[in-house]
Amino acid sequence: LESTYVVSVGRVYVDSRWASDNPSLSEDLKAAGKELGAEVEHVEDLPKQLAALLDTRSGLSSPSEEDHYAGTRERRASEAKRLGLHGYRFLVVLELADRSLSTTLIHDHVAGNGNAIFKVRGIAADLARALGHLHQHGRIHADLKPLNAVRVDSTWQLIDLDVSCAVGGGFGEK
Repeated sequence: LESTYVVSVGRVYVDSRWASDNPSLSEDLKAAGKELGAEVEHVEDLPKQLAALLDTRSGLSSPSEEDHYAGTRERRASEAKRLGLHGYRFLVVLELADRSLSTTLIHDHVAGNGNAIFKVRGIAADLARALGHLHQHGRIHADLKPLNAVRVDSTWQLIDLDVSCAVGGGFGEK
């Protein structure tokens, strides 16, 4: 689906052991990544990769900052393992959103503010386009709520499509 409407996949990390045990599925995954315009990379340790990504997104850049937060990286890696990430075969990296609609509704005072009608209309228009795009492709979101709408730059997009299904199809379970 076009990234204008749904948060796009930027990169997929694949557990190297799984990839070597499943070469044909690994090739299918690479082809799917290419179709989405996402890089597919094999890594040895997904929890460690997640910790490094979190550091990058936290803005750690200088060696002194990295030394200072070295313990944080290890804590993040062990937290990822504790949460069961070690059992996963893939780590999908999405665009970094600015904020959720839930946060906007609570903190930006969009309801009842005289000029807020334009902001509300813009958000509603973006989300209506996103839902229309899904429907044109024969899918429904199935979990639409303020936490599942995020702003990326100036566009509102949908996330959390894990229970999305075909129109007329059965709903999945989380």
